[in-house]
Amino acid sequence: MTPRPITEILPNNLVGEAMPPRVSIDALEQRDNWRTMWRLLTHDWLLAVLSVGLWLAALAYQFLPQMPFDGATDAPGFSQWQAQARALSNGAFGFLQDLGLFDIVHALWVRLLLAGLLGILVLRLLDRGLRLLQARRSQSLALFYDENRLRVTDHAPSLHVLAERLRYKHYRVALDPTSPEQPQWLNADRAPRAELISLLMHMGLLMAALGMFANTVWGWTDQYIPISTEQPVRLSNQRGDLQLITANEPPNTVLVQIGKQAPQTLVLPPVADTSTIAPPMQSAMTLQPFTLSVAEITPEFHVSATTADKTPLPLIVSSYASAQNEAVLTFRSGETERSLAIGPEPAKLSLLISPNERNVPAAGLGRVQVFALPSGRVITEANISPNMTIEGINLSFAPTYGAVLAARYQPGNPWVWLGGVIAVLAWLGCWRYPMQRIVVRLHAPDWTEFYASGRRVAQDVRDIST
Repeated sequence: MTPRPITEILPNNLVGEAMPPRVSIDALEQRDNWRTMWRLLTHDWLLAVLSVGLWLAALAYQFLPQMPFDGATDAPGFSQWQAQARALSNGAFGFLQDLGLFDIVHALWVRLLLAGLLGILVLRLLDRGLRLLQARRSQSLALFYDENRLRVTDHAPSLHVLAERLRYKHYRVALDPTSPEQPQWLNADRAPRAELISLLMHMGLLMAALGMFANTVWGWTDQYIPISTEQPVRLSNQRGDLQLITANEPPNTVLVQIGKQAPQTLVLPPVADTSTIAPPMQSAMTLQPFTLSVAEITPEFHVSATTADKTPLPLIVSSYASAQNEAVLTFRSGETERSLAIGPEPAKLSLLISPNERNVPAAGLGRVQVFALPSGRVITEANISPNMTIEGINLSFAPTYGAVLAARYQPGNPWVWLGGVIAVLAWLGCWRYPMQRIVVRLHAPDWTEFYASGRRVAQDVRDIST
């Protein structure tokens, strides 16, 4: 760069003053649109905005009930999720749903933020890597990168004095080797320590962003998984079916097993779903991608019916389900009674079964009403006992408990947490040791230009040049 006369740089009243003039942007940078675009794309504020946006999305994903993985195809689960979301949002359900806060992994704005963050991180890593390589090349020490001209004065100390002052401030200093007695330029920077810390921070952020990308693409959440001891449940991405072994109320515990893994005990917390387990399924790390929690423990009746000669009678629980010799009636939250019909076709009897009030042993097992079909005449109403005989039909009632579980699979979680910890620690290092670069040029007759970049570098320029 050809130096301009000082009279073209500063107003007449600032020429020769010892105090720093107003900060001005170098003319080359004002004309270079590509450099301006590069600086905008790699600016700290853009990275901060994208990171904060995704952090808020992660908070919404963690604390707001998310739409079931199967969407509206799982009618009971979708209905329960909608009721929970409406109660929690307190009238703002429509607005929050339009923002996609109840379905974060499919929200377009979240994916755009994530894609933007990944792109910006790659650019910034490239920028830091190139700067680190350039800092190792002696022929590039006197070149300008993104430095702004901070000061022009004809009262600056000699470059040797400036070098000593910068070394005292722990800068790495290089002087013009072509004229050791009267150097024409000086370069000082915080490389390689500051650049390496910055690289580490960006690598941690990139690791966390890739983990979020994995959660968005391959992760899933299902907050409504009804399960009983009779029928295991197939979960996506898991090695083996989820089997309920026992459920008890009280003490509000559920024993489950996934595939051939050791059984795990889950506890229903007093308020909401805060207790989780993380079976060692996808990773040997402490932070597991799969979590399981208890949403509800449900009373059940296993009902069977036989004739006097022990011939099983078919039981019909729903017009959409085929008849079976044993029926499992599950009473979920809000359900106080269930019905079934006793075959063979056409059914002759209908039972309306109500469990006892929870935690009230005196109430017995519950009540049963028996109706004649098709008239609907009430035949009898009685307390439920394990074995009953009504209209010549032997009925067996076996009380037990099922459960409603909530599951979440986040394969990128180990990388999110590990990358986040690395990024935070490195960010603290960047705050303590920011990347700063100062280039000083000496021009005849004895006037000096100071160019610099980096956080808090202007104060250092004022300190050494006064």
